[in-house]
Amino acid sequence: MSKKESNANEALDLTNRPPTAGEQRDIPLGQALFFSPLPLPTVEVLGLGFNCNFLEVNDVYLDIGNSNNGQKVLVQMAISFLSFFCFVCLVGILFMVYADAFKDSYAYDYGFYLQQVLQDEVINTLLFIILGFVLLSAYAILSRTYQKSRLRPMRFNRQRREVCYFPSGSDTPVICPWEELITWIASDTPNGLLDKLTNNYAMNRYGLTNISTTYTFGMAIEDKKNDRYWFIIRPEAAPLAQGEWEAIRCFMEKGPQACPAKAEHIDRHVFDNKRAELHHRFKHGPKYWFNFSMIEWSTSYFGVAWFYIWNVMCWWKFPYYVAEWDLRFSMKEMPANIEAWSSALPEDEWAKPSEELIEQTKQMEAHLARGGLFYDFFAANTQADADKKGLKL
Repeated sequence: MSKKESNANEALDLTNRPPTAGEQRDIPLGQALFFSPLPLPTVEVLGLGFNCNFLEVNDVYLDIGNSNNGQKVLVQMAISFLSFFCFVCLVGILFMVYADAFKDSYAYDYGFYLQQVLQDEVINTLLFIILGFVLLSAYAILSRTYQKSRLRPMRFNRQRREVCYFPSGSDTPVICPWEELITWIASDTPNGLLDKLTNNYAMNRYGLTNISTTYTFGMAIEDKKNDRYWFIIRPEAAPLAQGEWEAIRCFMEKGPQACPAKAEHIDRHVFDNKRAELHHRFKHGPKYWFNFSMIEWSTSYFGVAWFYIWNVMCWWKFPYYVAEWDLRFSMKEMPANIEAWSSALPEDEWAKPSEELIEQTKQMEAHLARGGLFYDFFAANTQADADKKGLKL
């Protein structure tokens, strides 16, 4: 067990204190709110949206992993920073050349002053900085691809109602019943996650939002054979974490039509299509001189110009070639036994949800339809049970 997984296990104490959906639990420096086991709805209505973690969505299974879009963005950011740095250095060198020439009243030609500037160890220093940045960026890109190559996607099989997970570097799958999967959102808020959400947070359609608080979304898969839990934990904004969980839950309970489309694999053709679509929209759509948008470039002359400036700074299609290479190198195939496990079943052989899940889902949907929130449902049920028993909470 890795140190990170061990710390997570100790903080959540899943072994000695199995959680339940809706439970709020104190952890070091914050609190956690559990969405499952027993995966109940957390919002009344949720748009399909888009999720860059969904690598495959079909009638049988959903794969969750890291798409190569992140690699393209990483390369673009590294190259754009390098290009900007080189541009600033060039401007700085030209400024020093002109300054020296102006000071000497242009006694010599510009080549002389350029030679003087370059003799001041400027070039060696700049080359050292650029080389160091290139090597650091290459290491970050290659190490990310290598880490991805050691991981297989997490697969959710809706017909069998099971979850398949491969620990890093392992070819042995861990298969967990869907209704036993443990998921939660954790906050670094030390004074009570629910109190903060209820009293001080602006509520959105997910029921959770605060840009100043750090959140992590976690999943734990029980490995009964080895008597341990495997953890998947990553930082993620609360609305996105809850939205992703709802997308997974809707896929498992309702089918792929209720789930976002799978992430687009990035290759050079994506760039070509994006550029062709930009030209088409600009030609047939409204045109402004200045209407900047990072999402829609085609609404103005400035936006189209910036599209070309930005991509030239990023070395045109080079980031897309890197993303193609990343896709070929890092996507591990599933073993034959998991491919067989992932094959479609006759509908009469599909696993069925438990009676407890069906009943509580109905109650939760009614609660949400009345304007209630996910975490209110459990508090209300606890109070109702206490009233029946004549207890005072």
